[in-house]
Amino acid sequence: MRTKALCGSPPPSQDIPIPKRPVRSPNAPLTPSMVSPDYLTTLRDFYQIPSGVVFRIPSGNESAKNPPEGFFTCYEAFLVYCRMWFPIPGTIVRALPYFRLSISQLSVPALQHWLGVLIASYDLGMDLNPDDFEGFWSTRGTGIDGSYRMAPKKGMAIIQGHTSHPKTWFERFFFVWLDGESVEESYLHLFRREWNFIRVNRILPPTPANLFAKRDLLRGRPFFWNYFTVERIRSAVELHLSRAVSQPLDVPYDVEPVIDVLPAQRQRTRSWKGKGVASENVLGSPPLPEWNPSFSPGERSGTSEVPPPSDFFTDFPPGFTTHESLDEESRRKVVAEGSSLINEGMRVFNAALDGSFRESRISHFKAEEAERELFRFQKEVERTEPETG
Repeated sequence: MRTKALCGSPPPSQDIPIPKRPVRSPNAPLTPSMVSPDYLTTLRDFYQIPSGVVFRIPSGNESAKNPPEGFFTCYEAFLVYCRMWFPIPGTIVRALPYFRLSISQLSVPALQHWLGVLIASYDLGMDLNPDDFEGFWSTRGTGIDGSYRMAPKKGMAIIQGHTSHPKTWFERFFFVWLDGESVEESYLHLFRREWNFIRVNRILPPTPANLFAKRDLLRGRPFFWNYFTVERIRSAVELHLSRAVSQPLDVPYDVEPVIDVLPAQRQRTRSWKGKGVASENVLGSPPLPEWNPSFSPGERSGTSEVPPPSDFFTDFPPGFTTHESLDEESRRKVVAEGSSLINEGMRVFNAALDGSFRESRISHFKAEEAERELFRFQKEVERTEPETG
């Protein structure tokens, strides 16, 4: 099954269980939403929504576009077709402001894209940030006013086989009380309740350096939407929570979390000139040489010289040009050419170092994947033991 998914072939059809909706009585009172209280209770039980999450049926002239104070809009389809869970993850909350949208403005396929990629990242132990979401998708309008779908950018498609728009999904809405039970508490201040009717796509958003590496890793998982069953989602969320992966609150939200895939003592630093030349400090910080008060740094032009030993040129060929045989202008030219060669060599070295770092990170993720698979297998065994007993 997994081999077919990796090769791009459609997976075998799976019957995803969905609670049966009761037939609406013709004598039922007219309400702004087609969601019934009984069916909402059934969905809460079926998808194991925490009891602290407060749902409310719309009444009067309330609409999905204008949720009452303290509430945000949610749809029946978000639970049935997207298998959304509570509290809403902080990764989703952080990404929405980049598109200037409320979560209730996402179409069903758009939310499936986001949640599917998020679950795949949980499987890999990978942290996603808003720049990644903006690098993967751009917004497109739908036939519904104020609702938007997420179109993968060129070469960035990850989740396939998502649900087409369910009929009248936007008519089956309800409200959810905004608190730490419904939204990850650390990101409540970022959550957007109000709708924005102006589509926002930055013309040239920054591309994270490791965006393509993340895309390739995410594609290495089963990426057809039918694979994202309720059981798989619960297992991935449980694994994510057990790893306690979260971004520190003192880190700016537009800064990518650091993924520690190399030994902690191995740090990459940048030269003060900003030339993009990287060096590695593997052995820690060596002791600095003592300060020499007689040292003269010169004019930073490469002309400050330390005289070589008296026998330095003894073994050189007879025709070799020494520094003493050159005038000042020639010396400067030689120093400039030598500096150019050194900088070019360091640039090539730095590029090779970046490639090696990326390969090491990918190998690290793949090595941990086996451990996560074992963890999920143990959980499945633990669930089946009471049934067989």
